[in-house]
Amino acid sequence: MAGSTYSSNLKIELMSTGENSGTWGDITNTNLGTALEQSIVGYGNPDYLSDANLTITITNSNAAQAARALVLNVTSGFGSLTATRELVVPTIQKQYIVQNNTTGGQSITVKTSAGTGITVPNGRKAHLYVDGTNVIQMFDFVDINGGAIDGATIGAASASTGAFTSLTASGATTLNGAVALGDAAGDLITVPGTVNSNLVFTDNSFDIGASGATRPRNLFLAGNGTVGGNLSVGGTLTLTGGVNLNGNVTVGDSSADTLTINSTVTSNLIFTDNTYDIGASGATRPRNLFLAGSATVSGNQTLTGTLTVDSTTDSTSTITGSIQTDGGLGVAKALYVGTSINVAGAGTINGTTIPASKTLVDTDTAQTLTNKTLTSPAINTATIAGGTINNASVGASTASTGAFTTLTASSDSSFTSTGALAISKGTTAERPGSPTASMLRFNTQTTEFEGYNGTVWASVGGAAISNDTSTASNLYPLFANATSGTASTVYTGNAKLLYKPSTGELQSTALVASNGIVVNGATVSSSYTIATGNNASSAGPITVDDGVSVTISSGSRWVVI
Repeated sequence: MAGSTYSSNLKIELMSTGENSGTWGDITNTNLGTALEQSIVGYGNPDYLSDANLTITITNSNAAQAARALVLNVTSGFGSLTATRELVVPTIQKQYIVQNNTTGGQSITVKTSAGTGITVPNGRKAHLYVDGTNVIQMFDFVDINGGAIDGATIGAASASTGAFTSLTASGATTLNGAVALGDAAGDLITVPGTVNSNLVFTDNSFDIGASGATRPRNLFLAGNGTVGGNLSVGGTLTLTGGVNLNGNVTVGDSSADTLTINSTVTSNLIFTDNTYDIGASGATRPRNLFLAGSATVSGNQTLTGTLTVDSTTDSTSTITGSIQTDGGLGVAKALYVGTSINVAGAGTINGTTIPASKTLVDTDTAQTLTNKTLTSPAINTATIAGGTINNASVGASTASTGAFTTLTASSDSSFTSTGALAISKGTTAERPGSPTASMLRFNTQTTEFEGYNGTVWASVGGAAISNDTSTASNLYPLFANATSGTASTVYTGNAKLLYKPSTGELQSTALVASNGIVVNGATVSSSYTIATGNNASSAGPITVDDGVSVTISSGSRWVVI
């Protein structure tokens, strides 16, 4: 006989034929009085035990379970929620009335484990339905034909006055009759900036403002305002945002009126059609343009008259298109002069005074300077036939002394004095950072002359000597053809005579003691290995120091006589 099973949604026990003899009545009473009644009118209390999502489940039992109840009173007994948390309900088909009574002011999202859900604000109630996949709103359309909402009569034969905490209309709303918005001077009518909203008057005979003699009133716009026709402002118009004026715009009604653009804001006066002038119409155009601050011009400007800088000028020039300035004229980039600069008085260029009787000539062509003394600024390239530079004679019949920062000779040069030529000197660290081949200097650190050969710095006029004790390869000893004075020839050894600095070994094909005596020490003070293929002999007795060893390779011998 098969056992009981349970319904898929409410988990009511379904008994098979013939089972539960003597107890089937109790099971039926539990099904009806507990399980079924709880799902119809029951009250469950899901409680968050931590600041995390909460999952409630329903199991195969007809005993009372919170997930089976119609009403879910959700609390957070542990403390306050810090963010929106999920209440995960069983993925069945069932309706819930959810009350968010958690602490912390946070919303909860009622959902299934794999589906979507509905967010219930803190302190609010929601009638929801689990459709077997997702949690959805129980109602999305309500038709109220009568009754009252918040005490306001709905659907009565005549209009009634009601007060609503919040009234939201998602579609078009028609308000017939007098409409009072707000009941105090401090109340605001707000049109959100996040939606495209318009305030439209179908009858253009009415103003925005109070009725009677006081109309019209002020209109305050915090955003952009678009005016399709003429706009007449009898008082002051304050604009805090962008304004588009599509029709004729008249600013001021008398010659004394002023148009002021505050210097504390970034303001632009832009003409999209460049065929029009700034000034009056008719024969008097263009008018003067007065700028109290700086003017930035991005394109070319043509001046048919005189551009006057400063309020007064002492200029006597009558040249068309000249720039006259009583103050300073600053030029940020190079100033190009096609012919000459005429200075009525004395001028100063880079600290050099130009007398009133002198003229600066064109620099585009070769010029000849005769009997002139130039101290500043410098001339980068010039052919000087004679005169002095830094008081050093140039082109004179006798040599003169002068100091130059850089001296370059493109042809062969001769130094014919009987004294000495002092060349560049410095330490190794003071060598040029980017040397070129043929550079010559004196190294004050090694006290040697050195030159750069294109790869490294090397000694000039001799070889550097170092005490080498680390080289492990054989080197060739050097020999001179003289024992004193200057050796005219230096000879090097070959493979028949080699020296290894790391061990001190001197290797020769035949060592000849011309006086008949070969001397060896009586103490072995450092470890040594007699390599394979070599033998050794010593005149004894021989003492080997502590910690020192002599290693004799296989096949080799050491004979102590």
